Amino acid sequence: MMKKRLDRALMDSPRSLEEQVDPETYDAKQQFRSARRRAFLNDLVGFFRGRSNRLLSFHDVEKRLHLGPLQHIGIRDVPLAAIVGSVDRTGDFDRAFFPRQSHTEDRWVAVERRAQANVPMEPVELYKVGEVYFVKDGHHRVSVARKRGQKSIKANVSECKPRVNLTCKMHAEDLETVGALAEFLAQTSLDKTHPEADFRVSNPANYKALWKHILTHRYLLELSQGCNVSIEDAANGWYRHLYRPIIEVIRRYHILGAFPAHTEADLYLWSMSHRHHLARKLGQDISMVDAMTDFARHFSPFWASEQDVKETLGAEASDENFID
Repeated sequence: MMKKRLDRALMDSPRSLEEQVDPETYDAKQQFRSARRRAFLNDLVGFFRGRSNRLLSFHDVEKRLHLGPLQHIGIRDVPLAAIVGSVDRTGDFDRAFFPRQSHTEDRWVAVERRAQANVPMEPVELYKVGEVYFVKDGHHRVSVARKRGQKSIKANVSECKPRVNLTCKMHAEDLETVGALAEFLAQTSLDKTHPEADFRVSNPANYKALWKHILTHRYLLELSQGCNVSIEDAANGWYRHLYRPIIEVIRRYHILGAFPAHTEADLYLWSMSHRHHLARKLGQDISMVDAMTDFARHFSPFWASEQDVKETLGAEASDENFID
């Protein structure tokens, strides 16, 4: 009964002077305050999930991912869900482009008023990196469109190609790992010589281990050939003679299924460590065939024979190529 009385009193209460004088502006301001509350709630959800609710910074991505030059690709409709970054206003809006700062209110309200009146708006200006878009100009237009439930927005787009594809699932805290992969590919050119290969790791420190393997392989090649070997040639040889054969064993025996939180590159490093562990345990050198056979028998749901593993490793995978 008391609740009904309160509801009736609120319904019968006089409108504020602001609402009576300019109801459109009043409504736009209410929409802004609602959007601010959404940003606050999104921050809370991000905190409890351990995932950042901040926009991706284009400058951070540019510095870490070895981006190519920007190229204008024209006007197009862009999905709003793919716009998760900004060039220079990462603190003003959250990842869903709801406003985080009160100083954006006047501009936000003005854009909302134009949207209410169905006034045509200029295309926003976006930078595209992989599958992700960064706002160069038009943050408030993107924010109002998100609040109004639009699915896309017209944009003038420039694109720069990354060495590592970015997806809309990437958060700011993922940038260290993605940046480490981009640096590894820039050093080795493996994304150009073997674009089909997957070198993702679960820990960015693992790229230092992969790099060490390539340098060691380069040293062995220079000893055997008696001449200098380029990093690109060494990386190509490492991939063909070491990395790919071991990955073939991992795939054939579905070993990755035993490690759902890890990657094929992680298992490559673990298999090499497994060989070293066996050699120390037995006090003698262990062939790569024996090491991978033992590795598969420990972690594969299938029985691995020595002959099958040898055939999977292939003729190129000779023991002198493998690094302890």
